[in-house]
Amino acid sequence: MEVFVGQNVTECKSPLPTQDPGQMVTINGISFLKQTGLDAAVGSIFQSVVYSTLRDGVCVNLGFVLQSHDPSSFPTPPPVFDYATETALFDQIVGTYMWLASAPTVTQTSTPIESPTPTFTFTPVESPTPAATQTSTPVESPTSIVSPTATQITGAVLTGQVIAVKVVTVRLYDPDENFVAAVNANPDGTFRFEVAAGTYTIVATANGFLRIQGSITLADGDARAMPVITLLAGDIDDDNAIDQFDAMTIGMSYNTAEPPGADLNNDGIINVLDLELLAKNYRRTGPVVWE
Repeated sequence: MEVFVGQNVTECKSPLPTQDPGQMVTINGISFLKQTGLDAAVGSIFQSVVYSTLRDGVCVNLGFVLQSHDPSSFPTPPPVFDYATETALFDQIVGTYMWLASAPTVTQTSTPIESPTPTFTFTPVESPTPAATQTSTPVESPTSIVSPTATQITGAVLTGQVIAVKVVTVRLYDPDENFVAAVNANPDGTFRFEVAAGTYTIVATANGFLRIQGSITLADGDARAMPVITLLAGDIDDDNAIDQFDAMTIGMSYNTAEPPGADLNNDGIINVLDLELLAKNYRRTGPVVWE
């Protein structure tokens, strides 16, 4: 999936090559222009489906590309994938899209009800005349994106450093694999979470690299640091394996800048330098244990 955004646009269409003018579809109350396309390279077919929507001069394109290989290119031909089943997921993914409105406010009942475990901290808006309800603004954390289901009490601090030449995203999940929080690491790879006490799975990813994963238990007042770790370059298709398919992607994209995941050294062009990085980690699998 690729996302494209354009400003001051009057006509919102697919930036990817398409063979049809498209049709208007409504998903989750939002109108999209849905277009399909087909492209080919040696031994491979690229089938695209792009959803485009326009609001206030801003055009957003959600592009999905299915890359398939000619089964006859393999000594043991793999099964042919089911195009209808694969593309049926696209509508479901697009159904989660929404336009962001202005900053939300939280309305809280003025009846005082004591709670031993408050979920959010609010800064009340002063009013000269008391009202039945008051509008409050949630205090945002400057370092992490916190799910509304993550209870914030006194909490703990979790830090670390993940080294890669690309943007690293670090995520936390609870024992039931529910998303808790996420943060993009700083340019030097350092990151910081302020979360409630508990046990978490921590996962770090970067485009074109094997993901790393670990587990940590935090108590109230803890200040813990994960070990410094370096991501391994080469997992371009994000299947937790650095293999011939990743090398083939570099070969088919040689001297271009697409897909971005194949530009392993992040220098703006896919070439032999990226292939060398992949070769160092060839046949490595993930997720790499972070402990």
